Amino acid sequence: MSEFNQCQSQLHELYRRLESTLPAAVAHRDEFLGYRLLYFLVIANTAKVIHLLEVTPRAQLQAPSMAHAVRVMRAIRQGNYSQFFALFQNAPHQSGDVLVQLLPRVRCMAMKRICAAHVTFEVNELATVLSFDDRDETIDFLNGSQVVFKDPDTIDARASRDKIVEYHPEVEEDRGVTHGRIRRA
Repeated sequence: MSEFNQCQSQLHELYRRLESTLPAAVAHRDEFLGYRLLYFLVIANTAKVIHLLEVTPRAQLQAPSMAHAVRVMRAIRQGNYSQFFALFQNAPHQSGDVLVQLLPRVRCMAMKRICAAHVTFEVNELATVLSFDDRDETIDFLNGSQVVFKDPDTIDARASRDKIVEYHPEVEEDRGVTHGRIRRA
């Protein structure tokens, strides 16, 4: 994520310099502004989120990439995991690559809410609700999150309520990092 931040900072400065002299050079500015907002959500920097929203002109806030990022921000702030996962599934451009950094945090929040509202919950339904690709990935997440199982197909939500932890599965890309392990949000 540090390399991402460096690129974002350079792009921000470049767009600022070129905006008045070469308007065609800033054709993708709104897309990258959306990535910047998502990055601030990943690192949980509320002050930067607020500042970015305050200084961004309304027209840019309504551009598709930025509007999507704003909807993601609202979904997270409102604890609306269903909306977040819908936005994740329909992320424009490469936004999904940034949003994937938020998955552990949002899935943990979702699990806490699900366990507070239910006595039991089916694993297959959790796979759908939490936007997993398959059952094995779901089981890995549930085990890593210290969820209690009633049986192989059902979690005991009541028994899991106070045990859930934010789980970050090891990702293949993390293994080749030479400057230390990537810190997950």
